Amino acid sequence: KILVYNPTIGHSQSNFMGRIADILTEAGHDVTTLVSMIDPDVSDGTKLSKIIRVPPCAETKLHHERKKIVKPDLFSMNDNNPIGAYFMGKFFGKYYSNQCKALLEEPGLVERLTAEKFDVFFAEHHDMCGVGLAHVFKPKSFISVSASVIFGLNVKDFGFPALLSSSPAMFVSKMEGRSIWERLAHIYEGFLLWISSNANRNLVHDVFKDKFGADFPEFDKISSESAFVFINSEPFIDYDLPSMNKVISIGGIGVKEAKQLSEDWVNILTKRDNTVLLSFGSVAKSAYLLMEIKLSIIETVKALPHVTFIWKYEEDDEFTKNIASKVNNLVITKWMPQSDLLGHHRLSAFITHGGMGSTQETALRGV
Repeated sequence: KILVYNPTIGHSQSNFMGRIADILTEAGHDVTTLVSMIDPDVSDGTKLSKIIRVPPCAETKLHHERKKIVKPDLFSMNDNNPIGAYFMGKFFGKYYSNQCKALLEEPGLVERLTAEKFDVFFAEHHDMCGVGLAHVFKPKSFISVSASVIFGLNVKDFGFPALLSSSPAMFVSKMEGRSIWERLAHIYEGFLLWISSNANRNLVHDVFKDKFGADFPEFDKISSESAFVFINSEPFIDYDLPSMNKVISIGGIGVKEAKQLSEDWVNILTKRDNTVLLSFGSVAKSAYLLMEIKLSIIETVKALPHVTFIWKYEEDDEFTKNIASKVNNLVITKWMPQSDLLGHHRLSAFITHGGMGSTQETALRGV
């Protein structure tokens, strides 16, 4: 019996965890997916496993609505500001801790899942509630999962050092030279990520201490006891990083075979000689961009009238109605079959935020 913890944080993470659950189900295992509904707009990613859903609590719903009102522009945030890093960690920590508390307080759920005595439990390390649950449920084996490359406190979780001289910190924009200033920048960015991650984790850890006592073990202690670590990494396109035998790269496991496109999408792709896809994922949404950035994108699109641009834009707002809809070579859509589009020979380029799901799809499709 296998239990997979899959919080709906973002499409890439949910699809990755859902794919693990489905592959194990296809192999004949008895798989249950525990879905913590943090973002109701994100699907649970699994089609074959049994599902237990924990609906968003009132605090999670409120936090989600505030996020839509505030519309945080993740592209223009100052990554070099330690105060900003702290509050960014607190922001996501509130999301995860509120929903984690709701899960632990769901009547009879923890007791029922503990009594199941699962053979294997999978938990991703972005929302550390799953790591805490690994200690609570006491499965025979715990497998850690990273839906992205290993970064930040993950290296401590999994038991090996972060060599910033070869593998850049998460928010470093380039790594071309090996100057002392560049290496110092990596150390500083690594410190900021540590601030953000700690602010996030501490809120979630407090939930477990409140529920199970002040002596509840630290997350890195629980993580160090995992039998394996599955990471969404493809070594051919990843940075060098120290590793161990228990770390297994399964990059691309969440990418399914490209399906045939509908007639509407084929017509869009064949309208001009070149077609460019523009999408920033489910967290860093295009609708949250500053207006000056949106207008800059519009001007770029207009400057290339021989190219069709497909832009994933999540809202029907004044920008789409009064500006974007009037550009002849621009297609605005709230949703698109991204993986299938990337697999079509008529697609020329993909402009992405660099998330692991999009990166893996791009590499596997040869775009």
